[in-house]
Amino acid sequence: LQGLTRASIGVAAREVDQQQLPVLLRLCLRRQLRRSVHRDHGRPVPYLGWHDSLRRADRVMTPRDVFLDVVKRFYGTMYRWGGDDPSTGFDCSGLVVEGLQSAGVIPHGSDAKADSLWKMFQKKEVALGIARESEGCLFFYLNPEGKATHVEVSLGNGFVIGAIGGGPGTVTPGDAAASNAFVKIRPVNYRGGPHKAVNPWH
Repeated sequence: LQGLTRASIGVAAREVDQQQLPVLLRLCLRRQLRRSVHRDHGRPVPYLGWHDSLRRADRVMTPRDVFLDVVKRFYGTMYRWGGDDPSTGFDCSGLVVEGLQSAGVIPHGSDAKADSLWKMFQKKEVALGIARESEGCLFFYLNPEGKATHVEVSLGNGFVIGAIGGGPGTVTPGDAAASNAFVKIRPVNYRGGPHKAVNPWH
C-alpha cells in the first residue's frame, strides 16, 4: 500500500466493489478517503464521493447530517424553475426544501420559495462570517426591497452548494444546458453576496 498515492486509492475505491477488497485494503481506503478533498481557489472542499456513507456509518446521523447528505447527493442535477424533484430538476428553494423535508425540519409535502424560507428562519439569523464556516447554514440573497430571491447551503470553508444559473425561463433540459444551470459548488461570494444567513439547526 505504500506505493499507492491518494489519487490512485481514490480511483481504486470507485472502480472496485468494496466487497471484493481485502479487509486491510478496505480499512486503508476508508481512512484515506475520509481525508479526501478537491481544491478550488486554493481552499479545501469536502469530496462528494461514496466515502460520505462510510463516514456517516461511524456515528448516529443528526438532522443536519441528513440535510447535507441529501443536498450533496443532488450535485450536478439540472436546474428547473419551480422544480422540486431530482428527476426533472430543482430551483434554489426546491433543493433546500427537499433537504429540510428529509431532515424532518419542515413537514413532508411542504413547498416554499426563497423568501418564505427566509421568513421561516429569520429569527435564527447568524453573522455571515459564522455561516461561511458552518456546514448547513443557509445563505439568502435579497433584492433592494428586502425580499429573498435566492438561497444556497453553506458547506463550510467559504463554499456553498445550490441550484445556480437558471431563472424563470429555465424550464426544460435544453434551457438548463444553454444557461449552464445545475446544482453547483461555488465560493460563497461568487455573485457578490450573500446578504443574510441563518442556522436552522440551533
